[in-house]
Amino acid sequence: MTKEKRRKSKGEGNGKGRTETFRKQIALTVLQENLTLRVASERFDIPSQTISRWVLQHYDDIEQTNVLESMKHSSPPSPALIEYESKLRQAQLKIVALETMIELAEDTYKIAIRKNSGTKQHG
Repeated sequence: MTKEKRRKSKGEGNGKGRTETFRKQIALTVLQENLTLRVASERFDIPSQTISRWVLQHYDDIEQTNVLESMKHSSPPSPALIEYESKLRQAQLKIVALETMIELAEDTYKIAIRKNSGTKQHG
């Protein structure tokens, strides 16, 4: 049995069963270490297409965090920046909590809660 078949038989080939936190951590590692998709795929035993999708999904959040980190080291933070960072951290925690809650609800009740991007609303 090939690696690809083993991955698919375990449900790992498409990233299903992975938490959003895990996906974001993989994306962060790929960006921080400037890994190629091939190297990342071999290191994490995850298909390169899946890793690419995770990096694209989390790129904005990771870059926003990187900008804030670089701002911290460039000059003393202003009170406005401190307040902004605090609100940003709270919003990020809320997003992670809500995403985790949705994932658990979807897994538990087998109902698709997230709206498909192509779906039209009636009303």
